[in-house]
Amino acid sequence: MNREAYETLMSFMAAMSVWEIEFCSAQDEADEPGSDIGIIRDRYAAKLLAIFDQYSIHHGVNRNRLVDLGSTLPPTYDPERDHVEVEKENEPVFLVKQSAGFKSHFRFTMFRHNETWLIKEKQRLDENGHWAPSAL
Repeated sequence: MNREAYETLMSFMAAMSVWEIEFCSAQDEADEPGSDIGIIRDRYAAKLLAIFDQYSIHHGVNRNRLVDLGSTLPPTYDPERDHVEVEKENEPVFLVKQSAGFKSHFRFTMFRHNETWLIKEKQRLDENGHWAPSAL
């Protein structure tokens, strides 16, 4: 297993977990009368973009979450809760199995760029057992 690629994925998952929890909380607070959800959405879109810039390449559908800022509780990613394993020992490809929420299975392909590991692609196992592109 490539330890650096693994650590990058775990750091991404942790950052996304924090982002999702904070964004859901901010949206709940903004449900108060007179609150401007647009300001909150803009602030959290910028935070999400910063996470994507740090941990992923701009490839395929990776950044489609920026369109609607999809978030859920429990969060999509949780490095302490979810099971992460190496798919192939000689390649930086990891399988993530959620243990809460939708209990989805994801495949992350990592890419080394300028001495840094980044997420190249995320796929989700669909109901037919096929890997389909999925937004981060």
